Amino acid sequence: MYVNDHGRCIPYSGGDNLWMKTLIQNYANVAKVRICPMAPFDPKLVGYLGTATAAWVWPNSAEVDPITKQPIWVGSYSLNGWMYAGGWNEAPPMPSTTNAFRTEASIRTPSTTPVFCDGIFVDQWVRASDTPAPNLLTGAPTTSAGGISCITIARHGSGPQSAAGIRPKTARLPAAINICYADNHVSLVPLEQLWQQNWHQNYVAPAQRP
Repeated sequence: MYVNDHGRCIPYSGGDNLWMKTLIQNYANVAKVRICPMAPFDPKLVGYLGTATAAWVWPNSAEVDPITKQPIWVGSYSLNGWMYAGGWNEAPPMPSTTNAFRTEASIRTPSTTPVFCDGIFVDQWVRASDTPAPNLLTGAPTTSAGGISCITIARHGSGPQSAAGIRPKTARLPAAINICYADNHVSLVPLEQLWQQNWHQNYVAPAQRP
């Protein structure tokens, strides 16, 4: 909706808002839309990363709910970082802004371009060379392995019961995540098919996933 209304993608800010305040101030002020029922916020967890069964916490803000005293900026869904209109610091592990979808017109295949999906952190920048997280229960933060490790988690489909422990990266991935695309439809996508989505402007799907 933001892209349709403004004709451009979401501005990037590494401060306390990112896409969360931008969207919540423009649309329904309902924080619960960021939470997947399969991955609720657990205040007992330490750290900012989520898991297949728990929400993440945005670490750059100290805002808390005045009643519960719990962090406000939490969620279970991850924004495709290429949907920011550029503007991020390109220092490693952040990628070049060249492939960002800056405007609505740059999204040429909206039915295959992810906007949001299940993930263990607030955003990720998927590249065709990315390898999956070795542990599908915890996922892995964006590092030299790439952004797809943030979303290769066993949240739906066969679920966490099929993914206990660390698995070889070459082993077939079980389970699936939900993806919301730029044309506003949502699909349950098997983890093995994540490399076949159109993640950025010049994305070319690999013949075989890394």
